[in-house]
Amino acid sequence: MNCVRPGISIAMFVVVACASSTICAGQTRPEERVWAGLTLGPTSYDLAGTGTGLIINPGLFWQPIKGIVISPSLPFFHYDAQFERPTSYLFPEVSFITSPFKGPLQPYFGVGAGWAVFLSGTGESDPTLHGLSGLRLRLSRSFSLRCEIKARAVDPFIGTTADVTCGGDIGLVFKHF
Repeated sequence: MNCVRPGISIAMFVVVACASSTICAGQTRPEERVWAGLTLGPTSYDLAGTGTGLIINPGLFWQPIKGIVISPSLPFFHYDAQFERPTSYLFPEVSFITSPFKGPLQPYFGVGAGWAVFLSGTGESDPTLHGLSGLRLRLSRSFSLRCEIKARAVDPFIGTTADVTCGGDIGLVFKHF
C-alpha cells in the first residue's frame, strides 16, 4: 500500500495553493463585473397582427473576455390587437455584444438568438434571431444609462419586432478569493 505522510501532503497542498493563487505573489485578483439592467419602450411588431406595443427588457451583462459581452435577457412583450384577445410573449434570448470604444460614452452592437414563448392571445412559440445597437453612458463605476435598438426575427423570417428601449444598468461586483 502506498501511503503519503501527512507533512508531505500539507506541503504539497501549500505549494499547489500558492502556485494557483495570486495572494502568495502579493497581487490581488481582479473583480468580475456583472451588470444588471432594465430597459423599456415601444416595439413595432408584425406577428399575428401588426402595430406597436410595450416591451420590458430585464437582462444581465457579463464580460468574460476583453471586448465581448454576453447578455442573457428576458423581454416581456404585450400588445392589444384590434379584433382579437390581448397577446403576450416572453423572449428569452442571449446576445453577444461588442463595444469598440472605452470611456463614458460607449456605442455598442451585437447579435443573438432566443425563443418567442407565446403566453396568451393569438400566436405560437418559435425561435428568434436578432441584431442590436445601442449607446451606453457610464455615469459612475456602478451605474449607467443606455438606449438600444433591437430588430428581432420571429420564426426566422415569418414575424418581426423592432424595439426602441431606454433604461439603466447597475454594476454588481464579485471578488475572487
